Amino acid sequence: MRCLKFLMVASLVLATSHQLFSGENKQDTGLQTMFIGTYTGPKSAGIYSMQFDPKNGKLSNLSVVAKTENPSFLALDIAGNKLYCVNEVANFKGDKAGGVSSFAVNPDSKLELINQESSVGTGPCHLSLTKNQDHLIAVNYGGGSTCILPVDQAGKLSKASDFIQHKGTRIIKGKLETPHAHSVQISPDGKYAVVADLGFDKIFIHEINTKTGKLIPHKVPFLETATGAGPRHMAFHPAGKHLFVVNESDSTVTAFRWSPEKNDFKNIATVSTLPKDFKGNNSTAEILVHPNGRAVYASNRGHNSIAVFKFDLEKETLESTGHGAEKISTPRNFTIHPSGKWLLVGNQASDSIAVYKIADDGALSFSEIFQDIPTPVCLRFWIK
Repeated sequence: MRCLKFLMVASLVLATSHQLFSGENKQDTGLQTMFIGTYTGPKSAGIYSMQFDPKNGKLSNLSVVAKTENPSFLALDIAGNKLYCVNEVANFKGDKAGGVSSFAVNPDSKLELINQESSVGTGPCHLSLTKNQDHLIAVNYGGGSTCILPVDQAGKLSKASDFIQHKGTRIIKGKLETPHAHSVQISPDGKYAVVADLGFDKIFIHEINTKTGKLIPHKVPFLETATGAGPRHMAFHPAGKHLFVVNESDSTVTAFRWSPEKNDFKNIATVSTLPKDFKGNNSTAEILVHPNGRAVYASNRGHNSIAVFKFDLEKETLESTGHGAEKISTPRNFTIHPSGKWLLVGNQASDSIAVYKIADDGALSFSEIFQDIPTPVCLRFWIK
């Protein structure tokens, strides 16, 4: 029976893949907007936008669309009418905390501030909207905590309705480690918020109660990576049955089975993001799954590359297949165009974006398109 279910899911993923690569997707034509979150300072003024041409991968018309402090990571609502960002700061309106901002997206892609609220902890670094769009969950790296904020239909944020402080310390290789929440993802069914804490080597699982705005620990309250791995960012497989985690400290990707109704979270694979002969220092940053579910990508800072993996849904195997490395320097974040044909890398160190083509087998090839952009941290396509 389990094998039959796998085959049915695989058939669905393959059908979606055919649409993505056969040109049947309406997202293949016309100039489209991409928003870029940055660290502000001498080079950057806030959130930027650019136009992307999905026919040839070209970028144009760089523009500041909102001036706000350290809008490092962004989230768009499903309708594309609202954009949210964390303000990665240590002081918000006199309190020792960071901020979360809400913007209305105008037809010309300019952003109009709706309001801001505290993230309660310091250094917020990632955020996600709940599936029904009525709550926003943000995590604080500096504070090692998670908060959930109600969102009304107009996109206005309310004060946090719940706050979870990750507690404890430990010694890893002679170094004192404290909590460092680094990302939050919402499960495909919308029932769970999954939080990666780099300092604890744990992925916390919370049930989302949207009526009360509370986060409730699941029966299995957390998953664990290898000691010292440092789980940073996560991505769900489009079929909803697997969770992939990129581990910053030991440069690996871990794949977990995702079946909370059965409490089945088996660690099915952990694979290095680096070539066997690499000897330098490295840390990973971002991880994404291709829309067709057959390829997984992770960014290396040090090796300066995007690692490519083949994922077999039925066999539950994860295999390293190569790297894209040309014109990549400290790839903090990257994104995949919804068509599945392009991968764009934000190079934080070289103030640029490199555009890659994605082959049918998931392999990457540099498109020769390289665009200047100040300190890019987060790339998000806006396609209505």
